[in-house]
Amino acid sequence: MRFIPILCMCLLLNSALANEAAVNGSNKIGHTLFKVLSQEQSTENLVFSPFSIASALAMVTAGAAGKTQTQLVRAFGLKRSDTGFQNAFGRLNKQLASPSFKIANRLWVDQRFSILPSYAQLTQKIYDAKIDQQNFQTDPSAARNVINGWVAEKTNQRIKDLFGPRDLNRSTRLVLANAVFFKSTWKTPFEKKLTEEKPFLVLGKNGEQIISAPTMQKRGKMQYTDTQNFQALALPYSENGLLALILLPKAKSLSALSSIQNEFDSKRLKRLLNSELHMQELSLSLPKFSFLFTADLNPMLKKIGIIDAFSPSLADFSKINGRKDLNISKAVHKAFIEVNEEGTEAAAATGMGMDITAMPEEPTEFKADHPFLFFVLEKTSGSVLFAARVMNPLKTE
Repeated sequence: MRFIPILCMCLLLNSALANEAAVNGSNKIGHTLFKVLSQEQSTENLVFSPFSIASALAMVTAGAAGKTQTQLVRAFGLKRSDTGFQNAFGRLNKQLASPSFKIANRLWVDQRFSILPSYAQLTQKIYDAKIDQQNFQTDPSAARNVINGWVAEKTNQRIKDLFGPRDLNRSTRLVLANAVFFKSTWKTPFEKKLTEEKPFLVLGKNGEQIISAPTMQKRGKMQYTDTQNFQALALPYSENGLLALILLPKAKSLSALSSIQNEFDSKRLKRLLNSELHMQELSLSLPKFSFLFTADLNPMLKKIGIIDAFSPSLADFSKINGRKDLNISKAVHKAFIEVNEEGTEAAAATGMGMDITAMPEEPTEFKADHPFLFFVLEKTSGSVLFAARVMNPLKTE
């Protein structure tokens, strides 16, 4: 099986605790956004990286003050943002970084724009974010090409145009970016010769449709649990601690899928991983899939309570430059995912620009022949690296 999620989220700002706190905050951002995105795209495939989005928002939170900071902090499920919270995110970045999961942060500042030394030092120390200068006021197109090139490099060329032609302009003053790249083989790969066409039930706005999708198959002992409403399966990667989690509702309906999605916040996820999974002999059928997902996150972030940050008259990012003349102007999210027999490759970029084993006779069947949820996780911390919802394995956009 090969799994490639690629995500881009960019937030543009215009001119005018312990590690657990970071994990819970990142997962809360992911859980809340997953619900909002699913409501907006109720019958579409989607994928995003909670960790990448949360990392970029954490860097922005470090530069916020007043009510703007309060709203950002609440989105993480916290009461306040302090050095402890920022340090926790820094430690989480270092804990998650591995040969399979690479993390990069970068800031680009306009040549005529100054940021406070305290903010520059914080982003460099905690997020290892280098600071480069660009001439946004004179040549925003050239600056965009440089930034997009960096993102493409850090995501193994999976994201080549994070920022569009109109996203950066002469008012841009600062761009913050987070890029992550994940690649790992399955601990036990699927055999390609066993992959065959099988039916998959698509649930759409116009009713149900059965399609034929290339489906991978495997039989053996796997980490599994069965509840009244869903089946859960964890497939480990070759690197210790990394796994894919698949949640398959028993009822073949949109409401059943939404119910499971709403249930799985950070606490529920940790309970499942730590105490509910057990080794079970399974007969697994899982479709291959590959699709692109794009969304405008401006309204999504506002729906989760980040409101003042978008307002030129209300936004307060004075901890970045000592003035209240920056606000978020745009948030864009792009993601790509591919799953096949070999393993998983995943990339994500988040940019914030400031404008400004014994075989039983009858194994349990895990048959993913209808919409399901797919996560890539780091088990030790409980961090959700990527989250996806597969509605139609044949649909590419």
